[in-house]
Amino acid sequence: MASMKAGLAYACALLVTLSVPAFAADDADFRTAAPQIRLAFLEAFAKQDVARLAAAYTSDAVDVSPRGAHPINAKSIEAWFADGPRTIETTFDQALPLSGDVALGIGTFRLTGKTLKGDPVELTARWANTYVRQDGWWKIRMSTVIPPPPPPAK
Repeated sequence: MASMKAGLAYACALLVTLSVPAFAADDADFRTAAPQIRLAFLEAFAKQDVARLAAAYTSDAVDVSPRGAHPINAKSIEAWFADGPRTIETTFDQALPLSGDVALGIGTFRLTGKTLKGDPVELTARWANTYVRQDGWWKIRMSTVIPPPPPPAK
């Protein structure tokens, strides 16, 4: 059961960190684009819009987490919603342009809900995404989820 919860937690965390809908590159300043990316993500997540979420990633997008490195695509995004509805709160704490076509986003999220069996789901973590400008849109190429550290040993 603990392994299943951990897998679900990382899948949900990945969803949060990676499912930011693409944003037009007309806005050359990534710092200005970041709040709009966050709002578009929240809207797509609330609607469980897999197509819109999948469009947020490059074709070679990858999730890097304690579970390893895994590709991100529509099938993997569908799996995030398979075990019940979720509510999410996010922050986009830092928007760091690295070059004209590459940026880094850093933030936090809190995911809550229940599984289809009624078990509670609650996860809080930090995320970091590498964004690239592709075909005129900011898309996610790599996402990293940083779960909270375990409580200190007594």
